[in-house]
Amino acid sequence: MDYEVKRWMFRLATEPETFMFTLEDMASKIMCTLTWDEHDFSAYMASSAWGLLTQMSPAGPLTNVLTPLWKLPRFVNPWLKAEEKRYAEQNKFWMDKLEMVKKQNDEGIARPSFVRGHLDQKNSPLSGDEEASVCIGMMALVGVFTVAGPLNYFLCAMVLHPEWLGKIQEEVDRVCGDQWPSLNDFPNLPVLRACIKESMRWKPNVPTGKLSTTAGDQKHADTVRRRCTRD
Repeated sequence: MDYEVKRWMFRLATEPETFMFTLEDMASKIMCTLTWDEHDFSAYMASSAWGLLTQMSPAGPLTNVLTPLWKLPRFVNPWLKAEEKRYAEQNKFWMDKLEMVKKQNDEGIARPSFVRGHLDQKNSPLSGDEEASVCIGMMALVGVFTVAGPLNYFLCAMVLHPEWLGKIQEEVDRVCGDQWPSLNDFPNLPVLRACIKESMRWKPNVPTGKLSTTAGDQKHADTVRRRCTRD
């Protein structure tokens, strides 16, 4: 993670206009390395994640809004054909990567990864390689946008509120000096922690309820899910 974050910071400084792509690429590289000890197919992983999110979204296939269309016969159901193709390609990708790590493990050259951890288990709770490849692959896929999304909103928050960016910078300079901040510094960076938490409250990855239109709106008070319980 440290390596990919530093590489991303360089890319942000040299090509800031591509920040959304490079955020996704950073998160995908981290998840691919953790899962299979290989980051070279991170671009495919990110596009695969987009494919799944699109398929699940109301803005995706028409069948997500007009659900009876899903029951049309296959020969007149382009949405079903497209999903079958996406599903098959994604599952093949995950199985191919599991087989890759299994071969490396048999040869004694596999480095630590989520897949190797599964292969090294004597009594896995999973039914076999197919289920394992999907479970582990989905975990890797979900890790892309659950990381890149909040980081994207954090950057937006800093652009919209430069006064808080200044407070964070002052705190990091005071605590870390000329060193890169690390997880060991996190307990000593309360302003940074608060801004990260506020970004995730402001734009959570998963919608958790309605927002009141005004602070005094009691009508929706019981359905508000993103309110701070204290300052």
